[in-house]
Order: sequence, then structure tokens, then C-alpha cells
Amino acid sequence: MAYWLSKLLPLALLPLGLSLILLLVGLIGRWRWPVITAGLMLWFFSLGLVSQSLWRWLEVPWQRRMVMDAPQADAIVVLSGGRHPATGSARFREWHDPDRFLAGVDLFRAGKAPRLLFTGGASPFSPGQHPEGQHYLQEAALLGVPEAAMASTPPVVNTAEEARGSQGYSSAAAGQPIPCAAGHQRLSHAPLPATV
Repeated sequence: MAYWLSKLLPLALLPLGLSLILLLVGLIGRWRWPVITAGLMLWFFSLGLVSQSLWRWLEVPWQRRMVMDAPQADAIVVLSGGRHPATGSARFREWHDPDRFLAGVDLFRAGKAPRLLFTGGASPFSPGQHPEGQHYLQEAALLGVPEAAMASTPPVVNTAEEARGSQGYSSAAAGQPIPCAAGHQRLSHAPLPATV
């Protein structure tokens, strides 16, 4: 249930979700103002100037950094979310956005931390698929990261579980900053110090 709430509740509060709710209210109640408001809301938020301004405003605290500017840490945490099931019956996962994975590997190669921790993202909609962390371990090994320097959390389904899953691992760091390679949607975030 928590998974559904974490995915559906934000959608209802975004402009598209609010517009659909207003359209539904207008159609059921046979009122014009919710339908007109929904149309205006969709038009306004779809303007490039508005959407890009909102995107920049939301993302400004998490600007991408150069690897050399990242602090030294005990571990690098790479959050899941860069792979998705491919279409077809092959049950294969393909890259959607490898930026966070590659940023984590780059940090490790630059010697910013001796350990690389991947979170084990798993979707309840993809039963039988291995958690993303397992795929990341295999890919990182192919890129030359020693297996002894890597680990993955147990399966997790959202960012809160990723934080809890990596918290046990990072407790040995005793509050040291841990660069976190994370990215959401189309902007990639560089590793930022984050205590998890």
C-alpha cells in the first residue's frame, strides 16, 4: 500500500493530475469552471518558459559537480532507477538513464571512497526480475570495479527504503558525508555529500 501511495499521491498533486481531477469534477457536476480551469492549467504549465523555470527552481540545489570536487568519503551510494524491463518476453532489463551508475563508478575510480554501495531497487510490477543493485554489481565488475569493494542493499521499492537500506551500511561511517550518485528524470545529479 505504501508503494502505491508513494507513486500515486504525488501524481494527483502535479498539474496534470489536478487538471484531470478538475475535469472529472466538472463533468460529474456539470460545471464549466473546473473544465475551463483545467484547460488553462494544462496550457499554462505546458509552456516551455514555465516548465523550464519550475524545473530549474526545483533542481538548483542539486547542481552537477565535477568528480574532482566531490569530498572523500567512506562509501559511495548509487540509488536505483536507471534500468527498466525491456519489452517482450526475454525478461531483460535495459538502461533508461545510466548517469547515476556511471557517476558512482567515476567517483570510485577517482578514489573518492573505497566502497561502492548500490541500492537494490525492485518494482512490484516486475516480478521475477533481479533487483537493480544486482545488475549494477555485474556492470561495475565489467568496468573494472573490484567485487570486494562493492555491495548491494536488499530489495527496496522507493527512495525512503533506499535510505533505510543504505543507512545500516553507512552507520560505520559515523556521520561522515557519503557522496550519493542520484538522478531523477532527465537531469542527472552529480554526487553530493549526503548523510544517509
